[in-house]
Amino acid sequence: MKNVPMMLPLLALILALAGCGGGGGATSQDVNPPQSTGKSATISFSVLSTARLTAPVQGVQLSAFLPEGVTVATTAGSSTVSSTALITGVGITSSNRQIYGTYSAPIRKVKITVATTEETFRGGEFAKLSVNYPSTINLTANDFASANEPTVPFFQAAGYVVGTGSVDLTGKLRASLGVLFN
Repeated sequence: MKNVPMMLPLLALILALAGCGGGGGATSQDVNPPQSTGKSATISFSVLSTARLTAPVQGVQLSAFLPEGVTVATTAGSSTVSSTALITGVGITSSNRQIYGTYSAPIRKVKITVATTEETFRGGEFAKLSVNYPSTINLTANDFASANEPTVPFFQAAGYVVGTGSVDLTGKLRASLGVLFN
């Protein structure tokens, strides 16, 4: 019960999504490119079921830290992650979905929220984040993992069952991240 107030914003996003189509995208005029350039990587965020799920996953929210020197493109004048840098992962197949992210450069923290009305997603990749870093830095997948040890700092997941309502799935899923160096 104590998690209910924390789940309300996520549930509101899921319910609002039911009436949404797609979304606009950022243009080259309203994107702040990351300051560090040279190398790039794609971080994939996934959930893995650790118990039987009573509902499909329809909302995921998490925070993760990035290694020193890694930057994310944001919309000009804000901390909102650019729509070209953050996309839904291959596990979310429904066209009725929303993804939103913020990035705090001083603390190298990214927050991601994904919502879908899809009724079949029970685990897998839900988000991909493109990042850049200077060519003078050599990073490994372990650098990204160790920045988030032992698990991502904040993670919540929810589903929805008709007739029952919102279902907290946080304790039945584990979030993980993988890195592909481009």
